[in-house]
Amino acid sequence: MKIAIIMPRGMRFGPESATSIDLCVRDAVAESKFRASTTIICEEIDRPFDGFKILTYERASKLRRIRQVARIVRSIAPDLIVVQQHLPTASALAWQFPDCQVMLHKHNFVATTTGLRRYRRYLELNRLAGITFVSQAGLDRFAIDYPNCQAAKFVALNGLPVEDWGQSIDKINQIVAVGRIESRKGMVEIADALARVLPDYPEWNAKIIGSMSDEEETKEAFDNAIQGVDRLHRTGALSHKEVVSAVCSSKIAVVNSREEAFGRVALEGMAGGAALVTTRVGGLREVVGDVCVPLEDGSPEEIEKNLRALIADPTRREQLAAAGRARFQDNFTIKHTASSLDAVYDELFHARSGSSPGFAATREHSMSESSSYRA
Repeated sequence: MKIAIIMPRGMRFGPESATSIDLCVRDAVAESKFRASTTIICEEIDRPFDGFKILTYERASKLRRIRQVARIVRSIAPDLIVVQQHLPTASALAWQFPDCQVMLHKHNFVATTTGLRRYRRYLELNRLAGITFVSQAGLDRFAIDYPNCQAAKFVALNGLPVEDWGQSIDKINQIVAVGRIESRKGMVEIADALARVLPDYPEWNAKIIGSMSDEEETKEAFDNAIQGVDRLHRTGALSHKEVVSAVCSSKIAVVNSREEAFGRVALEGMAGGAALVTTRVGGLREVVGDVCVPLEDGSPEEIEKNLRALIADPTRREQLAAAGRARFQDNFTIKHTASSLDAVYDELFHARSGSSPGFAATREHSMSESSSYRA
């Protein structure tokens, strides 16, 4: 089967500045049984990842960009087109290539809309052969918001490469939080909590990793929270390799998202062997299960309380870290993800010819089996 994977604009399919979606695609394709017959179509980049078939398009307006992508797709003549994240591109390609199965791979929640926009959204959705979500939470919300969508729907949980996250790095007394500094990530509350905790534990430090948002109120609140706090370091965005090193060397990881379709940073904390303190909203609940210290409201006071408890209890920290690592290895390796996506691709490909291989399962599908299933 020949597969074309379309990356949306703004992605950076290379080692210096890859986004989480770039990493998800890189890792899944690397483990896919269709790797040799998969072409990744992405925006131009100076140094892309090695070891993949890559064709690029120029940065341009949406219409011109879709035309470029269509020309590339036509030259490949794939059996399946997989569009990452961007519904308008997926819909446009489904319209232009009616004899090819087109799937949307959605990494966040599909936004709700009303009126004429909702009618147009349905037109876009119903051109697709399938939609894959990165969590059951993503599918469940979509099913409520768009009950009349005719496309086949799947879940394929994200995963991480064991070899990236299995390196032996000496743990230090460090608390890490990874995420963009914006209100929905709850990073100001994390900073407030760390500012209260660190003065009482001089042997501990903290690292906040993430780019700054354009929210002026959030920027001001965050800067005020970390001002003058010793051993609290905000690094800005780092390369994937640097993030792995920071997480794997930390004893505690904090996630305080208000909404997550999956929750990659929580999974990274588990894979990196850190005791995890996290909210359990949306897809985060599926990722972390009960191998974390759960946050109910994500307030600075609640985060502070739980950080103090973990710092004071090394046995509890080690138990949580071991349980998180085991949950990652049992359910969320990239081999699980690649196998799940390969099964989805097979299902869509054979659905066109009417010779389905029988890949279908119930909504009660267990994570201990495959990580993907059709709804």
